[in-house]
Amino acid sequence: MVLIAFDLLCKIKEEDEINEWTKTGIIYFEPTPTNIGESILERISLRLGGNPLISISFSIIPDLLESKDWKLNYAGLKGIESISEGCKNEFEQDFEQLIGNILPFITNENYRVSYQALDALGQLTTDHTPLIQSFYTKKIMPLLIECLLVNNKYIQINSASVIIVFANQIPNSKMILPFLDKLLKILLEIIENSEDIPLQEQCMSALSSVLSACNGEIIGKYYKELIEFLKQIVISTNEKKEYKGIRGRTFECISTLANCIGKQTFNKDSNEIFEYMITTQKSKDFSPHDPQFNFILKSWQKFALTFKESFEPYLEYLIPLLIESASQKLDSVVVNDDEDDEEKQRELIGRTIIISGKKKIGINTLSIQERFQSIELLYDLLCIIKMPLLPWIKKISKVIIPHLTFLFHDKIRQFSSQSLPIIVEILITSFENGNKEIDEQLINETVKENLFYLSITVTDEGILENLPFHLDAIATIISLSKNYINSKTLKPILELLPQLIKDSQNRKSENQLQFQNPNLYKLNYDEEDIDIQIEERMQNEELISQYLSETIEGLIKYHYDDFLPLFIKKLSNYYIDLVNNENTPEVETQHSICVFDDLVERGGEEMFNFFWEKCNNSYVNCLLHEHEGIRHASVFGAGVFAMRGKDSFAKVAQLISELLVQGIEKYGSGGEEEQQKENINEKEYSSDEDEYDDEDGITTTMLVYDNAISAIGKILYYQTDAIQFDVLAPFWLNCLPIQNDSDESNKNINYLCNWIEKENEIILGKNNKKFIKKLFKYLFLFWIQI
Repeated sequence: MVLIAFDLLCKIKEEDEINEWTKTGIIYFEPTPTNIGESILERISLRLGGNPLISISFSIIPDLLESKDWKLNYAGLKGIESISEGCKNEFEQDFEQLIGNILPFITNENYRVSYQALDALGQLTTDHTPLIQSFYTKKIMPLLIECLLVNNKYIQINSASVIIVFANQIPNSKMILPFLDKLLKILLEIIENSEDIPLQEQCMSALSSVLSACNGEIIGKYYKELIEFLKQIVISTNEKKEYKGIRGRTFECISTLANCIGKQTFNKDSNEIFEYMITTQKSKDFSPHDPQFNFILKSWQKFALTFKESFEPYLEYLIPLLIESASQKLDSVVVNDDEDDEEKQRELIGRTIIISGKKKIGINTLSIQERFQSIELLYDLLCIIKMPLLPWIKKISKVIIPHLTFLFHDKIRQFSSQSLPIIVEILITSFENGNKEIDEQLINETVKENLFYLSITVTDEGILENLPFHLDAIATIISLSKNYINSKTLKPILELLPQLIKDSQNRKSENQLQFQNPNLYKLNYDEEDIDIQIEERMQNEELISQYLSETIEGLIKYHYDDFLPLFIKKLSNYYIDLVNNENTPEVETQHSICVFDDLVERGGEEMFNFFWEKCNNSYVNCLLHEHEGIRHASVFGAGVFAMRGKDSFAKVAQLISELLVQGIEKYGSGGEEEQQKENINEKEYSSDEDEYDDEDGITTTMLVYDNAISAIGKILYYQTDAIQFDVLAPFWLNCLPIQNDSDESNKNINYLCNWIEKENEIILGKNNKKFIKKLFKYLFLFWIQI
């Protein structure tokens, strides 16, 4: 089949010869041999993966590329493009040679070959970013610039297209700096002097992408020239309908420039630009069908990113646009499955197809993408602007909720569910800050509505990768609205949880079985790919478990009485098994212990006895576990148990305190010296929680250390008679102060002060010597932090 596909690639129709192609530049959707061959290779590579395909393909491609026949060169380049996505991993193993096969053809004198080489380069850039930018910018950018100067608009347009993809993902703005002068000059000249509108439009988009790759320092010297040039384009194209596309792109380019250069520099031009955009929106023929519409939406979004809170005065021009765009009826056609009418079947071309019974529903892919952009923009604004959006919050919510179950785009459902907690947060914050337009009833109704529709979304969600987003939204809303939820509001969530956990258990069992026996489930997939897929499913399941646990933690903390019967009856055994089973993924063990920490914190001695009876051996091991997340949850729990476990905890207080001391001595504080050693050994990035490092440089190791010390302080304070105070207290005192966890630090300062007031001799030492040393250390640390 692969050989047949390459044979078809070589069969380019005579009417597609260079002169005809140059004259028309039209891309037909009719099934020509070349695009049939391309489709076959794409499907094979995506279905089977790279291993079975790469050796066959590259037994053919080198001969095609070495031929003097331009059609065979074209076929070889088309072959590379067609299998690129499916052979991503294999391509990267010998990327140098692969790039070497393509680059010589970029400036080929035969424009069809040059065009196809650019197509192949664009596909490689999409599939292998930022690898290709990191190592090949110096080789690729001069060729793309050379293609911009070619006297053929199709080569120029395609070159600009590759520049867009290439520049959007450049990891370091300095990489583009050597080419910036020449590139900007050429793009501006084409935009200004070309009479070909599609070429002008693509070059304007390329200019925007190049600017997005630069920082304010680099682009500063070009700012004045660029902004005046772009303003002139906006003014000169105002009255010409055929130039609406480039005018819209110009607005977007200006917004990119503003985002790059910053609010302070752009401020002097902002009012003028905003006035042009507002005037455009107020024109009679401005609608979602206007070519400028989506570009103006994107522009407002970038301006919002640039101006943040000070963007508030312009929200009245952006939000209505977004709501209108997100509410537009989708362009769709319905065709019977057995329909013989060729014209009706043609209407499905280029559309997203949904099968419903004996009917095919074709949705215009562009209208779906426009819907996605609108929902994404609303989410971005909710994240960035927040409180100033209050006047529109009801309308935004009304638009967002129906998209929770939007079938045609996964990310629309993701952004919709992630928007709802922010809406709740805005309402609660406004109410608690005294805003009289918001009352408690509105919050209650909003929370109830959001949780109800999220429960439906979770039940109906067909894509497992989306489930964590919905569960995260539920967990966050429960945590945010702790004072605004009643048992009726919680009912759909409480009914849903047992089934969600049961389904998760079943999927985990299946994933584990497939992981252990991948050959039994190989089917038509490459063995390496099936391993990757199983691993990805297992990681996704861990995320699902994490957000289920966070939901349960919120229910325990804030709705204990409503939730406890359900937990004990239907959920507790699941979490007990997660703690006790050695094969449980570490992150899931960590979150399961967190659930019991919260349970004991709310339920006191009774719940401590329940946990200790079921999990004592496993918990003791977790206190010294190598995984920092597990250790963190366990040592924090030790402090909770000391406070809330009362006499029942007293029986094991000495054992727990000794294990806490062992953990502190074994793993240390994760301070600067230890971190330097760890950083030398740690070469790869990990998203696991045990690699956590916040913006202040506080690592999980440091927090585990602080919480272990605090747990000892709580045992000393609440279980004084159950432990060897004279041995443990000096150890605890020597570890103070707690430096990274402010809450735990304050608690332990209170314990220390209490003992000082009682003139505890073990704490104060002879002649108060220990107290004076500790006081000096506290004052010194407080001084250096200031």
